[in-house]
Amino acid sequence: MPTPKSSGAAAETEQLEADVRRIVEEGLDVQERVRALTVHYLSSGQADFASLRATAEAVIRGAHEGVQPSLKRAASQAADAREQLKDAVTGLDGAFSQWAHASRLAMEEAAGRAQAFSKTDLSRMQQDLRSLQSLIVETLQEAATRTRDASGQIFSDLATHAKRSGSATGEQVQQTLAAATHSMTEAGKANAQAGMALAQATADTFRAIAAGMLGGLADHVQPKPRNKKP
Repeated sequence: MPTPKSSGAAAETEQLEADVRRIVEEGLDVQERVRALTVHYLSSGQADFASLRATAEAVIRGAHEGVQPSLKRAASQAADAREQLKDAVTGLDGAFSQWAHASRLAMEEAAGRAQAFSKTDLSRMQQDLRSLQSLIVETLQEAATRTRDASGQIFSDLATHAKRSGSATGEQVQQTLAAATHSMTEAGKANAQAGMALAQATADTFRAIAAGMLGGLADHVQPKPRNKKP
């Protein structure tokens, strides 16, 4: 039986999917609107990797549903559908890139507060960040496998392009992992030299800080556009 928390998360994910569908159907500023919507969604909760995956799947489902009118009107609309799906995926990539950047700031913030994560928590967070690099590609590949209309090939093409060319998320994750290792090492050295004990921060604390950071970044930091066509 679903708990109230899980039911609430499911309802929010369904709303995200519906909002993405509406944006794609309208076809106006799809990339930026999907990015902003996804950032807002992520900043409203403590996103672990499972919820990031659910977010990616909801955005892709919503985008798929949103291009159906274009695909059904005429074969000539397939190009429009491809561009709308591409923009939605780029928006998702931009939002995840901002999440990775907020994660970097959260780790630096924790270090600045003389807090340290346990090896277990830090290892799990680093693994989640590494997994985030391939999450969009995996989600697109899964969508391509289960989709029977023309958008299935588009998803496959987008997955191939993302895997070959990389993503804004992947670039930011690499920077975040490097910065996290450095900041945590330096914080540990400084506190050891001062004879101070580091306070323990949990993964939940990290996600709460990151969510707050992401909310603050939403309107101020945007990833560089990656507009190469697949």
